[in-house]
Amino acid sequence: MNLFLAPFLSILAPLVAGAAISAAKNPTNTSLPPGLLFHSIVPKTGIGLSQLSCKCFSEFLTLLKSQNKHTVSVSDLRESIHSINDSVALTFDDGLEDFYTHAFPLLEEKNMKATLFPVASFIGKEVKWDVFGKKRHVSKAMLREISDRGHCIGSHSLTHANLIWLGSKMLKQELLASKQILEDITGKEIDCISFPFGGWNARVWECAKEVGYKSATVYRGHSKATPELLPVYGVYRFDTASEIFKRAFPGSSWSNSRTIALLMSHFSKGSPLWTYRKEYDLWHRS
Repeated sequence: MNLFLAPFLSILAPLVAGAAISAAKNPTNTSLPPGLLFHSIVPKTGIGLSQLSCKCFSEFLTLLKSQNKHTVSVSDLRESIHSINDSVALTFDDGLEDFYTHAFPLLEEKNMKATLFPVASFIGKEVKWDVFGKKRHVSKAMLREISDRGHCIGSHSLTHANLIWLGSKMLKQELLASKQILEDITGKEIDCISFPFGGWNARVWECAKEVGYKSATVYRGHSKATPELLPVYGVYRFDTASEIFKRAFPGSSWSNSRTIALLMSHFSKGSPLWTYRKEYDLWHRS
């Protein structure tokens, strides 16, 4: 692990380690394959923790192939012909352009599939909601090509809002408008979603189901996940290919790699405060 990160984890660990270890020992939805959450695949990693190098991602895909593991989309989790012990869902939040330029070719080369969750109102535009910014989202043409090649497209909301902080009207708009925009681009049904900042609760999921979503990935709150929700474990720039593989396939009832991922997921809780919006209602969280 990156030495720069060690002090932060040592401070955070006592606060959430108990819950994280418990979740790692007792994973929910054991009838579903494991899920991994990626964000950005780049030639050389920078300051962002959610970046992963092309080299590491390629090595991870090669490792999957050598171990006869298969990839499955979030929309097709229950229809997969492969055993859950031999499958993994590779998910990518945000829909950044570097998915198209770097991850997509590597996946195609290995004949593996991923689920991409773009922020619908930022298609073809520069990131406005990220602390680090200066990144672009996939264009409509890129998104259509990715979809036409058999990769699953899901929603990551309309504007990358923290959905649990929105009132009912704006929540429905974020969920429904993003679905419609992506369906117009791809010509296919959009029936899965990834919640920005990992923010979800029963109210958010019920609203999502009302507008037509059938499945979702959850970055946090694994213990509360219903059968339609796939717990995913984040991947970070300090991970090696073998650590990512162990996160998906721990091979035991307890996984140090999964515990680290669950600890890291708590960093995203404060992210929305960097781009706080006037429409947020911090008391509207149930």
